[in-house]
Amino acid sequence: MGTIATATYGRSEMGLKNLKSNLQSNCSVMVKRLTGDEYKNMINTIRTYWAGADADDWVRDLSSSVNNITSSIKKVSTTAQSALDADLKGFKSFQSKNVTK
Repeated sequence: MGTIATATYGRSEMGLKNLKSNLQSNCSVMVKRLTGDEYKNMINTIRTYWAGADADDWVRDLSSSVNNITSSIKKVSTTAQSALDADLKGFKSFQSKNVTK
């Protein structure tokens, strides 16, 4: 007779919650790297060694691009988390129907 063990495949509520948590964490790390101290240091270095209207324009364009990227990352994170929440709700419903059969 066999024994019951933990499966390394399939779906579980914990797996979906962990995926959601990891996604949120990874997106936060990306946004922080794009807007954190290293970014600020780079801008300060540019301002120290490059002056004039062309430098101002370049920094403004860079800042706009960074803002667009961080906004996109946040949207992806929110959309994915909503999809995972909906999937978890459907999964729980499916599991509860299995129990009643």
